[in-house]
Amino acid sequence: MNRSRRRSLAVVTVLTCWFLSLVLPHFQEKMKTSFVIIQIFISLILFLSIKEILLSETQISYLTANLVLIVIVMAHFISLGLVKINIIEPYILWNRFGSGTMLKNNDIYPFGDLSHLTSAASCPKPIVIGENLCDPFNRIFNQNPQVIEFMKLANFKDAFVLGIFTSLLFYASIYLINSKYKSSRIQVIVAIISPSLILALDRGNEIITITLINFGVYLILGRNKLHNLGYFLISVSAIFKVWPAFLALYILMFNYRKLNFLAKILLLTPMVYWSLFYKNLFGMVDSTQYRSPYGLSFGLKHFMNNSLETSILWIYGVFIVISVVYFLNRIKLQYTYTYHSINLILPFYLTYVSLWISNIHFSYRLVVLIPIFILLQGYKKNTFDAVWVNSIILTCLITARLSVTTALTSIMALVFCIIVLKELNFYRFKYIFSGTDLANKLSTRPIFRKDRIANS
Repeated sequence: MNRSRRRSLAVVTVLTCWFLSLVLPHFQEKMKTSFVIIQIFISLILFLSIKEILLSETQISYLTANLVLIVIVMAHFISLGLVKINIIEPYILWNRFGSGTMLKNNDIYPFGDLSHLTSAASCPKPIVIGENLCDPFNRIFNQNPQVIEFMKLANFKDAFVLGIFTSLLFYASIYLINSKYKSSRIQVIVAIISPSLILALDRGNEIITITLINFGVYLILGRNKLHNLGYFLISVSAIFKVWPAFLALYILMFNYRKLNFLAKILLLTPMVYWSLFYKNLFGMVDSTQYRSPYGLSFGLKHFMNNSLETSILWIYGVFIVISVVYFLNRIKLQYTYTYHSINLILPFYLTYVSLWISNIHFSYRLVVLIPIFILLQGYKKNTFDAVWVNSIILTCLITARLSVTTALTSIMALVFCIIVLKELNFYRFKYIFSGTDLANKLSTRPIFRKDRIANS
């Protein structure tokens, strides 16, 4: 079978597996072993098909990417607008690509998690973590109180208006990515119509975090006078939410001597902030609801808190071990020193690993994976097999509704650990913390000529 026919078959297979991932039941209390095996089988076929497409170096043009983005944006906002006139079917259909929207009194409730913030901002009660602050769904408050104080000052009290505005900013960040980074267009387009991202857009809270990070990464990679603004946006995201503090910390660790004084101060700010307000941090974590291991959540604790049935635990354990060994033998790193690999991509890998280790997270937190698509462009062909990483990320995003995401996200965390350990051999580790521009230092060698060093 020639390359073109193989690619066409792979596209059809991906669409079929995607459809099955959306229609198969999720959120099941009792998961049958046979159903878990079926999910694993679908995931394996999906992964291999995605890898085939990416290996064929399929790309879409700037015009096509933006036309697709316009269609997605229009479908999203038209369906949202129709909700306001009580036509709810289009928005329900839109959210079938995610995990379904929130309901109140059998009515559609877009931006349900964002309303957790706006209701607190308009509530006359004192802001206390663990208390119900006029929440429309009677949830206890588990957000940063200082964020609510800011929202009161800025009069951000309408969840629908704020949700529309932040969604527009998110799509703007995707437009910038599509405009500049052509090799990641397919991955990014697939990501924004995956269950994780549509869930994030519907709930309206986590989309603010990834928008700040997207713009931050874009500005940092621009290597111009605005790069400090990029670090500022990452710092803001790490105060709005706790988990981006991992990212700020890892960027600081890997680049301490390369960063200017202002960038260091900006990245240190979230650590100082959460050190001062550590009681809020622990209260927020304690007040966060745990999620079912049988759909739409991930984390190492699923394997440690007896939430998985014994038979399924064994199946996932064997599947994870076999998959990680498979990746270990196929992910090959040659000595490549790029701006992306040392400065940003390893911090993103470790941020995801930290999320996986630290707690149980709803799948919309997989938004942290989007910038990795951009950063993988920093590896030239034949120096790093980025296709494997792109494929496992897309597989996780597409199958996020299914219980198998518990195993797939664990595989991805372990694969990231392998990559980080391979990158951080002693020689490179020394230079990362020495402040030496290793790319320039090695540019005289044939494999490290300046025209071979990534410059997106």
